[in-house]
Amino acid sequence: MPPFMLPALLWQVANILPTRHYADIVWASGFGWPWPWVPTLWLGLFTAGFILAVIVGKDRAARQDRRSIAPADGLP
Repeated sequence: MPPFMLPALLWQVANILPTRHYADIVWASGFGWPWPWVPTLWLGLFTAGFILAVIVGKDRAARQDRRSIAPADGLP
């Protein structure tokens, strides 16, 4: 189903999801349309955001592990 056939509310919500931008790239490739640069940039931003979240989360988890007294299984 092409994106323009979605109900209006779903189409508006889908604009913030990475799957929508990926689908735009797939549709353009499948139909031979010009390369969609805006969805490509959005996917790059989503990827950078997820990588940043992983780095911050890993660092936070490492700091919490250093502060814990007992091992992770809870044994003394």
